[in-house]
Amino acid sequence: MQSSGAVWKWSLGTARQGSLDVGKDNDGWEFAGDVANEQPGKSGVMSRKKDGSIRYTRTDDDGSTEYVLLDGCGNKNYMVYKDDILKFNKAYKQTNFKHKRVVDEATKTAEEARAKVEMNPPGPIQSTTNADTSDPPAAASRVHTRSFATSNYKVEYENNMAPKWSHELLAAIEKFLGAYASTLGLDNANVDQFFESLQAEAFKHKEELIGEEDVHHAAVRFWTSAKIFPGYGKELCFCLNEAIRRDELNLMQPLSVIARSINKVCVTRTSEPASSFPPDACVYRGAVIPKEHIPFFSVGKKYRVPGFLATSFQKRVALRFCQNSWRGNEGKSPAVLWEVQVDPMGKHDSSKICKQACYIERTNVPDEAEYLFAPYSVFTVKRIILSEKPDYKNPHIIQLEAAEDNMLEPEDLPLAPWS
Repeated sequence: MQSSGAVWKWSLGTARQGSLDVGKDNDGWEFAGDVANEQPGKSGVMSRKKDGSIRYTRTDDDGSTEYVLLDGCGNKNYMVYKDDILKFNKAYKQTNFKHKRVVDEATKTAEEARAKVEMNPPGPIQSTTNADTSDPPAAASRVHTRSFATSNYKVEYENNMAPKWSHELLAAIEKFLGAYASTLGLDNANVDQFFESLQAEAFKHKEELIGEEDVHHAAVRFWTSAKIFPGYGKELCFCLNEAIRRDELNLMQPLSVIARSINKVCVTRTSEPASSFPPDACVYRGAVIPKEHIPFFSVGKKYRVPGFLATSFQKRVALRFCQNSWRGNEGKSPAVLWEVQVDPMGKHDSSKICKQACYIERTNVPDEAEYLFAPYSVFTVKRIILSEKPDYKNPHIIQLEAAEDNMLEPEDLPLAPWS
């Protein structure tokens, strides 16, 4: 194998730092490293192709070489197990990062140039001060090459049904976590620990795990969980939204089952009035936003959000999230407050209510007063107010109008690069 540098060592079961050859042989196998197993007189390497195939190559003392392709479970005859595959994939991702970044940089200029052509020109920007409104980058941010119409999410959502019983919901969550963890190189132990904590929390509300209708409220409660994925440091809601943004097919099947269950609560298409309506017909969301994404939100632009969108009835809650995000980001990105307007007529006229959002009544965090929008909800930018010093006390403000019904909107609208 020809090596392009030593950046990581793979030792079976340990993944310690050292040197992993970054290169490839004539057959396209790359990123191989030393493997130490427990069979005396034998040693080998694991290598991987870009299509995800993994091969274990073992050389005996007599010079003979054996090759075996490995699936996700490894091969016990060669003493290579499932956890070893996960750890190798994690090492591969860490090794491959710099390699991939070089490729990304090579195409960055072309993508940005294409984005400038594809983006709608920015609309007027209003400022609360005399701030230089050219401070956000003039170049338009990268436009998603897909849409809701072409997404794997849509395909799987149409092919799967909402769970009828709690075991179906739990199975979908466990399957999703396993698939998601494998993309991160996390061990099964991390998945089991996280799933166990989520399940224990759910069983505090056993009544929601019994009936067909209540199970959907259990799904929403899972969404609101503050439990942290060990080894990753994120909540389930983050994992679900990150997966929707990535739109990888193997993640969408179990995720679509979870999403259908949550949407049984979120999406309202009845003549019944809303049980809780946003005060002043406005909800709020606080966060940070990379400067390069601000030009996307030009006045008049209509777009879809690739993921659930959590907002709050209470502005103070959104500002608290804004503060936490800004501090967590160490002030590197501007703080932003999203103000989302719904039709005020919806308070008394059910035909005017926003069909794809609802107030979360059964939640693990009741103080957040959460108003949740279903994935790929449609919004229109009404106004942008830029702050001269966009910290959490003086955030940028982006005012949106929520569509009344996602089903009446085009499926090929641009996707927001940030929400």
